[in-house]
Amino acid sequence: MVLPSDKNQILYLYSIAVTEGFSVMAVELCAAQIISPYYGNNLAVWTTVLGITLIALATGYFSGGKFAQKNIQQTTLGWLLLLAAMLIVSIPLVANNLISLLDSLSWQTGWTLLSLLVIFPSLFILGTIPPILIHFLSISNKESGKTSGKVFTISTIGNIFAAFLL
Repeated sequence: MVLPSDKNQILYLYSIAVTEGFSVMAVELCAAQIISPYYGNNLAVWTTVLGITLIALATGYFSGGKFAQKNIQQTTLGWLLLLAAMLIVSIPLVANNLISLLDSLSWQTGWTLLSLLVIFPSLFILGTIPPILIHFLSISNKESGKTSGKVFTISTIGNIFAAFLL
């Protein structure tokens, strides 16, 4: 929990929310571009990428909420971001190696498995971050709704920056 007087700490935690949001959108957009040369850039591929993204985030949010209830330190957020970054950086390499393994499968099964194996891990980790941020930023249960709204708004602003920048 962060005391309201610690402005630098609050700013730091909200900057993590922006980074998380930006990263989610970047993974989503870039993964679709990595998949498209092999399976096309069609509605079915995009639907799969969006669906896997939402599943990963939902399970990440749920897990992050449970994880936040444990006695964790704020440094955990840095480690989660580092793990997510390492997974994101590995996406092109993993995707290229998986393509040859999935080549014998039907197109729909191939792009679904590729999306699941390439996108899910990093987005799951990124999904754990907002509930942990909310935990650290909430002074009391009465403020958790307001804090949740701020964290998800700031994260969405990161999504928007990534969408237009990329």
